[in-house]
Amino acid sequence: MALDDGADIDPATLPENLKLLQQLDSLSNAAPAPLAAPAQGDMRELVIEATREAAAALHEVLHTRKADHPLEEDLRTALAVAFARTDAAVLTEAKLRLDGWPANLGGFDLAVAGTDGSLVLLETKWGNVWQGVWDILKLASGHQHHRVSATYAVYSAAPREWAKYEERELFVPDRRASVTDYLLEEYETEWGWNLKGSPTVVPTALPFGVTIRRVHAESVSLLGKDYEIRVASVAATDGPLLRLTRGIPLATEK
Repeated sequence: MALDDGADIDPATLPENLKLLQQLDSLSNAAPAPLAAPAQGDMRELVIEATREAAAALHEVLHTRKADHPLEEDLRTALAVAFARTDAAVLTEAKLRLDGWPANLGGFDLAVAGTDGSLVLLETKWGNVWQGVWDILKLASGHQHHRVSATYAVYSAAPREWAKYEERELFVPDRRASVTDYLLEEYETEWGWNLKGSPTVVPTALPFGVTIRRVHAESVSLLGKDYEIRVASVAATDGPLLRLTRGIPLATEK
């Protein structure tokens, strides 16, 4: 569900979302239940297993679509189908009102509610790794929501595109904690492109910092080309909010 630019509607007041929140509340008050196939255990392992299944299913997805190249929607659809094979509830374009972001912020590509009431948010991309800084900071803000237990970026790109970012903060194998204003400085050009692409969706505050850790990578060959799907966990770090004006940092909140 997407709201028009400038809409002043709290998604939590919409009937379908009220019902979902009530269901999550009831789940969180109940005894934890195990997740079903394809994965057992916590949501992190479920995300990894769903990514494996999605990668294996992409050949059929592209064949069905009669595609000559993969798209983000192929990855997102394959992930949604994989999650739907579990006991988790899967939502697409799931909107949350986030502190520091306007009401017309687009929804998260996928939201997965576990049988224990845990809620995981995912953003996906095929190519366009430069957009990762936007998704990561959006996910970090989502991670601060009291209902959200974890957030992940699931990106696929050709090896040559990943190579451009190999020595920087995005999707690296080791855990990296960055202060947000440093991340915005490091990715000043990419952040500017994102702001220009979404001129009516500009954050006024972001988490103090963000921890990014690549938790999985899956190689896949499609239509004669090689790609790698990388899964990065994203978490906000404690600290005063970073205030922004027109998307540019001012100073941290005192």
